[in-house]
Amino acid sequence: MPTTARGLFVGRSDELMALQDEFAAARRGEPRLVWVDGEAGVGKTALVRRFIRDVGAAAVLWASGDEAELALEFGVVEQLRAGMPVRSRGPRTVRAGVDSLVVGADLLSGIGLLERRGPVVVVVDDLDLVDSASAHVLLFVLRRLRREALLVVVVARPATLGRLGAGWARLLADRDKVRRVRLGGLSGRDVGALAELSGSPLADAAGERLRAHTAGNPLYVSALLDELGADVLNDLGTSLPAPHSYAATVLARVARLTRAAQGLVAAAAVLGRRSPLRTLADTAALRDPVAALDEAEAAGLLVTGGQGGWLVDFVHPLVRAAVYDDLSPLRRRALHRAAADAVGEPSSFRHRVAATAGTDAELAARLVRAADNEQADGALAGAADYYELASRVEPDPTGADRCLYHAVELWLRAGRVATATSYAVQVAERPTSRHQRYITALLDTPRGRLDEAVAAIQEVAESVSPVGDPDLYARAAAALAYLRVILGDHESATLWATRARGAAAPGSMIDGLAVQALAWGCARAGRFDEAVAELGGLDPGHDKPEASEAELLSVRGVIRTWAGDVRSAVTDLRAVDRWVRSGAPVSDIGRVYAGLAEAEFRIGSWDSAATHIELALSLGADLDHGWVTPHTHAVAAHLYAARGQAEDARGQSDAARRAAASSPVAEGRAYASLAEAHRSWGVGDWPGVIDALQELPDHSRDHPNLALWRCRMAEACIGEGRSGEALALVEQLPTGPWGGTDEADRTRLRALALHGLGEHDAARAAFVDATAALADRPATFGGAVLALDYGRFLLASGHADDAVGPLRWAHEVLLGLGARGFREACEAALDACGAPTGAGPRTTLEALTPRERVVARLVAGGATNREVAAQLYLSTKGVEYHLGNIFRKLGITSRRQLRTVLSTGHRPRDRHRKSVERRGIPPRTRHSP
Repeated sequence: MPTTARGLFVGRSDELMALQDEFAAARRGEPRLVWVDGEAGVGKTALVRRFIRDVGAAAVLWASGDEAELALEFGVVEQLRAGMPVRSRGPRTVRAGVDSLVVGADLLSGIGLLERRGPVVVVVDDLDLVDSASAHVLLFVLRRLRREALLVVVVARPATLGRLGAGWARLLADRDKVRRVRLGGLSGRDVGALAELSGSPLADAAGERLRAHTAGNPLYVSALLDELGADVLNDLGTSLPAPHSYAATVLARVARLTRAAQGLVAAAAVLGRRSPLRTLADTAALRDPVAALDEAEAAGLLVTGGQGGWLVDFVHPLVRAAVYDDLSPLRRRALHRAAADAVGEPSSFRHRVAATAGTDAELAARLVRAADNEQADGALAGAADYYELASRVEPDPTGADRCLYHAVELWLRAGRVATATSYAVQVAERPTSRHQRYITALLDTPRGRLDEAVAAIQEVAESVSPVGDPDLYARAAAALAYLRVILGDHESATLWATRARGAAAPGSMIDGLAVQALAWGCARAGRFDEAVAELGGLDPGHDKPEASEAELLSVRGVIRTWAGDVRSAVTDLRAVDRWVRSGAPVSDIGRVYAGLAEAEFRIGSWDSAATHIELALSLGADLDHGWVTPHTHAVAAHLYAARGQAEDARGQSDAARRAAASSPVAEGRAYASLAEAHRSWGVGDWPGVIDALQELPDHSRDHPNLALWRCRMAEACIGEGRSGEALALVEQLPTGPWGGTDEADRTRLRALALHGLGEHDAARAAFVDATAALADRPATFGGAVLALDYGRFLLASGHADDAVGPLRWAHEVLLGLGARGFREACEAALDACGAPTGAGPRTTLEALTPRERVVARLVAGGATNREVAAQLYLSTKGVEYHLGNIFRKLGITSRRQLRTVLSTGHRPRDRHRKSVERRGIPPRTRHSP
């Protein structure tokens, strides 16, 4: 930091200017993210503090990561919330076990409310030491900024950011979104200026010697200026102490303090950063800590801040490290014991562990009980933290190892991949055992090494007895079952899931994992009744789910989508959505929204499907491993292709292929092939459909949710004059409505294939029977396309008058769904029949992005900007940003006009607009509050 302990500041003009430029852009409504990086002691925090002095009336929220608080779930989020007015914090209490998605939405909303009163600066110091739950929340917020007057500054050393995960790595590497400000050492001129301001002026040669000696590190420079003074430093014949002696200079200051002040500083080092003064006093056993605090501040060791000015911190983390490392083991343990009594649970657990000399069976047992309670409440990451602490004090080496292994496994289950993998070296260093090999194999899964993981876990499962070690056997069997499901081996998956259930404690996490694997295995084999039966007893009508109920209901909902029981699927998945918005955790919320979108698409709720697929795509982008997203992209490609959004469908097809390329899962490659087939089908590119589906992996061709591939291939074969092949494919379709296939598609394709083979009477009979049955069924997209093709068949057969009825019916359904390409084909057929629709040219939403279309429909439905933001997990300014683009692209100026466009397809031309256009004045966009 280019300051002395007395707060002097020199240099860094370019870096300050960079921060000021970014703040100026943020004030204009262009949210900015700045990453300040540099080595320890180089002045990152001091630079940001100096910048904050000049932000005027901006609201500043400051939070810091802390190694002592890594296990405090949402600890950094709570620091940010503490700086907000109460009414901006949101209605929920942040607690362990709440889904980070909900916490992120609340924080985004709170920042939005604060930003309405003026620009906001959010600073996150020591980003590399932020707890993993807060890191997920911050990433969620940063990816959803659009037009906020918000500057976010993160401070971190680049070498220490690996634990935050791939999502953060991608964001910070994006030069279009992040301004990186790198701090190096001070120049010789800056060292001279700092010496002058500190009262120790140096000759030029002495200043340059000091710069070279310290590599310009301002912390070391200021320490040597304070300790040695100008006379010694200007004497070029005197050797300078090594830079690593900075700790000695800190301790020299501490030694000059009174005993009370020394005790306060030592207590602060043990408690960590931002400690309340009252807690410090209790830990140091001081009745009146104010005089001691004043003394420590005057010595340049501590600073105060926070509400009321009674939160105490060190001037720099290295100061704290020097004090803490100098404490004798006995003194350190005594202070940790006192701190444990002062702070209470759960924070006290970490202090009690630090106070333990060696091991403590009673404390280990308490930690394990706390972990079990957290796990029962669904707070898997919190339970993992307790198990990790227990591993440090458990006297039995085998028991200690098991606690560590449980911690790693739970972090993986909770999606805290980076945290789990950070313990890979510790796991590898433990004595070789079956449990150690099992955890090592689990750690291979986030890296995509599934085949190796499966082989290793199966070896463990086959070498352990379900009677001798039922816990390990159940864990290995359940994990093996789940991985076998992912790899498409459903028979082996159901076998191992059944074995796991036989060994696991009923209702435990492992039992729940085995149930999921068993249900997935049955579903992939097409045994849907068995799959749903395994997930029986779940009630989507509950206001609040039991532990793991949201997870299990999400599995049932997706499986019902595969089976064609789409209305039940929608009921299940909408309940999960409702629970998640109330804070219930689900390991893969993206899968929930993708499954819900798929089910809504199949029942004809296309606008809702569009909303939920956008959510799935947005949340999927936050994942540390994107290879699980091809299914989401395939659903999006299908919806966009059916709606005539050809470029959007192409974008999703390309994204599916990219995700599948890094995926070890055959199912991902299959969904990528289907996504490309959907895209080609949407524009009638029959060779493209055939090429895409020829890449479909052989063992994915009978996957129930991929059954639609035969429909796509059959239609492409008909288009290419290969009707015999098409008829054979139609005969291979499943009898049930698997994967989106239905009787209307089956009959339509069969009729078209017969027509292509010259069997016109058989084709007509098939069409007649199928269209007659439509009267007894709800109107669906498949039924509308059937009626369209029947009308075109009649028109081609010379029966134009008979074609009008089915074509008009198809047109009404397709118009309501927003299936533009199919609707236009229907209008062309009606024109050829001499029965035009008379609709005239229409204003379409083609110019809008998929996200803008979703926002447009929600707004046209009467939702306020704030309600749209809550629905889509966006900020209010983000909605305003999209709405401004919508108005501009559609040439409208109001929400009322937007409703007209969406309901009639025509842009209104009112007197105000004509007047505006005559005067050449660009229309203003107006937004609701």
